[in-house]
Amino acid sequence: MLEHEELGAVGYEWPRFWPAYLKASRIGRDELEAVHAALERAEPDRDDSRVLTYDELEPVIIAHANMVIGSVLTLRYCVLEVERTAELQPPTEAIDDLERVRSVCVKAGLGDPSSRRGWSTVGELIDTRHRIEHPTQDTIYSVKSWDHVPLAWALTKRALDSFDAFDEMFCAVADAWEGRKRAFEKPGTLNIEARGLRGKRSAKKPPPA
Repeated sequence: MLEHEELGAVGYEWPRFWPAYLKASRIGRDELEAVHAALERAEPDRDDSRVLTYDELEPVIIAHANMVIGSVLTLRYCVLEVERTAELQPPTEAIDDLERVRSVCVKAGLGDPSSRRGWSTVGELIDTRHRIEHPTQDTIYSVKSWDHVPLAWALTKRALDSFDAFDEMFCAVADAWEGRKRAFEKPGTLNIEARGLRGKRSAKKPPPA
């Protein structure tokens, strides 16, 4: 329950976050694919190269950020849901996203995701997310290691292929979790928090018939 400045009290059903982030990442992926299709239709210059203007590039900036960041958020929120539902203790030591996902899946009985096809792309997306959120001169403007520049990476088919492989791998993990999580669910209990409230009727004398 929250208190809106103008609307007053607002309540909401406790959501599952990761499906929303997965949806957002897929929208970003499709928008990025649309830019790729437009690029393929463009006529090359005399030197057989294609040059994008800023107006043509801006949709790429938005789409690849939504695709990459959304995919990593999907993993992180799914991990939190599994840990909460299966009552797994979060790691006490600092571990990276890859190891935490793998550890949680194994402990919850979902199998080892590192053995699934597409697992290697998870690390690529995580690294790209880090470069997007923590830009440096080398990772944004470098001409030596173009595949370390998120925007350049996004303009190759490698970006779409990496996300598609991740999506397939994650869906297999999510399907396993959907079948497994019922084993951890407990029947709901009614907790009465309010105490010390005075009743409107006397406890000594019953109300008249």
